[in-house]
Amino acid sequence: MSADHGGTPRATEQAMGGRVAAGTAWMVGQSLAIKVLGLVAQVVIARILLEQDFGLFGLCLAFSSIATLIRSGGVQQVLVQRGRRFHLWAGPAFWLTMMLSLVGSVFLVVAGPIASAVYDEPALTTLLLVLALEPPLSAIGLLPRTKLMHELRFRTLMWAQGPAEVLRVVALIAFAMLGFGAMSFVLARLVFGVASNIVLWSVARPGVRLRPRFTRFKSLFADSGYSFGSQGIYQIIAQADKLILGLFASASVVGIYYFAFNLSLQAVGLFTTNLQQVFLPALSRLKDEPARQWDACVRGSRVMALVAGGICALQFAASPTAVPLLFGERWLDAVAILQLLTPALLIRLVWPIVGVLLQGRRDFRGVFFTRCVTGPFFVVAVSVGAWLDGADGAAIGCGCHALLEILLLYRRATGSVTRAISSVLDVLAGPALAGAISGVAGILVGAWMSKTLASTTGILVNAWVSYALASNPLTQLLSTQWTLVMELAIVSGTSIVAYTLCSAVTSRRHWTEILSTACRSACFAKLVPARLRHRAI
Repeated sequence: MSADHGGTPRATEQAMGGRVAAGTAWMVGQSLAIKVLGLVAQVVIARILLEQDFGLFGLCLAFSSIATLIRSGGVQQVLVQRGRRFHLWAGPAFWLTMMLSLVGSVFLVVAGPIASAVYDEPALTTLLLVLALEPPLSAIGLLPRTKLMHELRFRTLMWAQGPAEVLRVVALIAFAMLGFGAMSFVLARLVFGVASNIVLWSVARPGVRLRPRFTRFKSLFADSGYSFGSQGIYQIIAQADKLILGLFASASVVGIYYFAFNLSLQAVGLFTTNLQQVFLPALSRLKDEPARQWDACVRGSRVMALVAGGICALQFAASPTAVPLLFGERWLDAVAILQLLTPALLIRLVWPIVGVLLQGRRDFRGVFFTRCVTGPFFVVAVSVGAWLDGADGAAIGCGCHALLEILLLYRRATGSVTRAISSVLDVLAGPALAGAISGVAGILVGAWMSKTLASTTGILVNAWVSYALASNPLTQLLSTQWTLVMELAIVSGTSIVAYTLCSAVTSRRHWTEILSTACRSACFAKLVPARLRHRAI
């Protein structure tokens, strides 16, 4: 008897937990490979494109997010929620999404000349006109992607989206090398949309009827209204900082901020979207068991917080060395922004799980009203920060907003301010403390390394190693930057080791959750005998 149709609650929980863990592993594994490839692409295009190109595309994304909001309308969350009735609502949802996507495209076409006039950038008109092709492409792929999520077929989803992501990265580099400038980003997104749709529809085969069934649109709108509103505010939060900063600074400054923000979001993109895709259908199936829902949310948040703390420590300590080494000296101004975005990164990696919990409870209204508070706060905080200190001030404003957001989401989930603060501290305090200590340790080691390499002995060693590397054609590139490579390796290693040791003291419960999850994984089950496996669990 399957866990989904009978059996004990314990067996059901283990089966669900195994599928969630496996799904998360597959999705994160795919995203990690794509992010590594994307990092290589960013290293290449950072040396080809100008700061202004990044700034123009950052402004385009701000307008594109509004079109994305119009296109989605909260329909995906409603389809996942309706679970077993998916086949009844797939057709109306598809046609509704297609109609909304056309509205989004019209918005981008109209917004082009207005954006060009406001920001005094004529190129925005053409960029937004071409980008108007993206909403219909995204709408076509929404239904098969949602079907795979609902069926918890995360491995299939990974293999369906992976090749399209690789093609997007390759196209981005190719267009940049051909001299398309900021248009390279837009064309690469269109290539991804076409490729992913072909693969998703061939794999998922959702089966859409030609009849739109307009009578069901009203029901979809009724359920997705609050979800639509909360996503709208989220899109404002995600993009408004670039628009606001553009009012106080030049396109080049916006480009540096967007470059740093995009680097910081690599980790967020690696985990956040995948966690939402995995946890939403899983927690939705536990909507009649709130205690188990909350327990799964807390355990997942602890695991994510422990991972996020290490990522933040590494970002804070390694960015002064990694940025000039990988992207060149002209991006040094992005280092301070990256470090100031670190607190926001820690929280942004954790809050999606509690947000998905509220969606799993069908509390779209709660998420909406929470963001009605945090959205205006974000605009005010970033505006004040950008007015006082430009890009650095905007980064600080993002951190203040992230803290308020997670506190209010936990307040909604727990129903008590005291429990919300206690839960946030339980999840974040240990990893944050360990990350801060290890990040500072990495910075100190980096400073010591720079001082040592600047000494007489360091200069002699540097000259000898540079000569040795330059004598080999394969290592000539490293001959001028080997000190940065060595410094980056030592700083990164110090941060990781320090974080592991510190978090073992400050975050013991978090480590327990990670080890428990690993013990229940399929790989562990194959490698370890049953008796030892049960003892470990």
